[in-house]
Amino acid sequence: MDSMAEIDQTGSYVRKLFIDGVEILKQSSDGKETHGGSAVLIPYANRVKDHVYRYEGREYQLPADSGNHSIHGLVRHVKWDVLEKEEDSVELGFVLSDPGYPSRLHNIVKYHLDSESFTTKFEIENTGEKNSPLMIGTHPYFLTHGEWDITADEPVKKMEYEDKYFPSGKMTDFSMHQLSASSGTVFDNCFLGGGNLHLHNGRSHILIERENMPYFQVYNGEYAEGKSVAIEPMTGAPDSFNNGIGLITIEPGGKFMCSYTISLIE
Repeated sequence: MDSMAEIDQTGSYVRKLFIDGVEILKQSSDGKETHGGSAVLIPYANRVKDHVYRYEGREYQLPADSGNHSIHGLVRHVKWDVLEKEEDSVELGFVLSDPGYPSRLHNIVKYHLDSESFTTKFEIENTGEKNSPLMIGTHPYFLTHGEWDITADEPVKKMEYEDKYFPSGKMTDFSMHQLSASSGTVFDNCFLGGGNLHLHNGRSHILIERENMPYFQVYNGEYAEGKSVAIEPMTGAPDSFNNGIGLITIEPGGKFMCSYTISLIE
């Protein structure tokens, strides 16, 4: 089979991805799941400022694993259960119960691969007794070959930041021609909108289609190693647990679904 995905049960992490014989994702050089491949980020992606948030009148503490901040959720280093496995698909599950989180979440990630595309689908259910905040993200590093650029089918807004990592709440219209290797800019920015996203990586055209994931982060800093760019579908903005931008409230018994598909376009 010319298409292949290697999925690690730890973190439900996509270690390798080939579509129609083309390697799509940069593999991690140091073994860290947020430095290559595609990591699953639940119940928050990106950072939570000062590893603290208040929700419905109570303060919660998260791990300080990015300086004094908390980064990329609570499920990256735990072993997920394989719920179902076929030749072209796999379904993994993990129940999150953590003192830094108000309730219990039953998380399911479904991966499906064919000769042209790779789909990641999230199904989240609150099986606890309290309302809970939710922001889902992924962290795919797309291989590039020299020049690259990102375009979008719909208008895009760029989030303004009050410091290096945290949005101020203001958004401005953004011209996507700036998202290219030729700009010489190092990006670690969040954007809203865009519809379908297109990456021209110097050799291939990669289409990214998102459902219920209207935000995306673009990163081409140190861990991209000069040979990739991360385009990270997300349901909300960085620090959404504090600023509320794109934050989802999932009630007891409530469910939320979102997905994205990577396709190789000839």
